Amino acid sequence: MYGINATFTAVRVTFDHCSSTHGHGGAVLLANSASSTWADVTVLHAFTFYGHGGGVAILNGSSLVFLQGDATFVNCTASRGDGGGVYLLSSSIASGADSVASSTSNKVAFRGCSCGGVGGGLAVLEDSSASLLYGVSFTSPTSWGEMAQALIGGGVAVAGGSSFVAYDFECNGLRSTNHSACLSVSDQGSSASVMF
Repeated sequence: MYGINATFTAVRVTFDHCSSTHGHGGAVLLANSASSTWADVTVLHAFTFYGHGGGVAILNGSSLVFLQGDATFVNCTASRGDGGGVYLLSSSIASGADSVASSTSNKVAFRGCSCGGVGGGLAVLEDSSASLLYGVSFTSPTSWGEMAQALIGGGVAVAGGSSFVAYDFECNGLRSTNHSACLSVSDQGSSASVMF
């Protein structure tokens, strides 16, 4: 799905085996102030070879909001880019409202997502923000050879003055080639706040 300066809603949708060889966003690309609201959406086996965002790429002032129902990214890959599951560049991603909630059915899960760059599950770069207040998990298959991985930040990478806030944060079974298998925060002005 390709959204440029557009608005769309996805409810109970599955994106399965989507790919983009040279572009960004194996399943979905949101760019130039596009916005999308999702409820109960799954992205399976999405892939980009040269681009960023194996599952979803959100660029240039665009936004994605997760509402009721889980959002799940399974085995998404950005082979040579950043953000195996989701890639944010000067954009935002959020779940639910702006306050801490105890919802058990509004979580964001990244399972087995990998990339060749930073942020195996989620890359939050260049003045972007990720606010996942209903729970977020970054997990991997049990086999070491199949583990989700990235060069830096096997779960999530935050850089370039960006921010990441997450409640009910889970990170399990990930690896990183260089450092920070779970969460990497780099560059002046970048921040992360997580609660387990």
